[in-house]
Amino acid sequence: MSTQTTTTPRAARTMEESISIVLRVGVTIAGAVILLGVILSFIPALDKGSGVDIDELLDTGGTTVDVTPRTILDGIADFDPIAIIQVGLLILLLTPIVRVAMTLWLFMRDSDTIFIGITAVVLVVLLLGFAGIV
Repeated sequence: MSTQTTTTPRAARTMEESISIVLRVGVTIAGAVILLGVILSFIPALDKGSGVDIDELLDTGGTTVDVTPRTILDGIADFDPIAIIQVGLLILLLTPIVRVAMTLWLFMRDSDTIFIGITAVVLVVLLLGFAGIV
């Protein structure tokens, strides 16, 4: 009885490992930041900044919260739990964009022109979508 082993070329394995690490690190950091914001939201002394607490957001109908770079930065400066959660969500949203950008760089390093073109188009679409243009 013979067993066949499939070996993946080292470059492909390294690319897959790099992509995997980026995704795991991004999701882990985002989760930790969101968890920190949720924990801080239960501390009554930190009820400042946006004026919205977790109870209001989870209540039926909720409250709209302005989300702009300025409000997030101001909220972080005030140590506002909602702003910290927003930063965690921003990190979570940026993780796939960073993954595609890194994949583009890896394809460029390997001079794989077809995949460079495909990945560049995907990255442009992601960036336009993130900017709210598409």
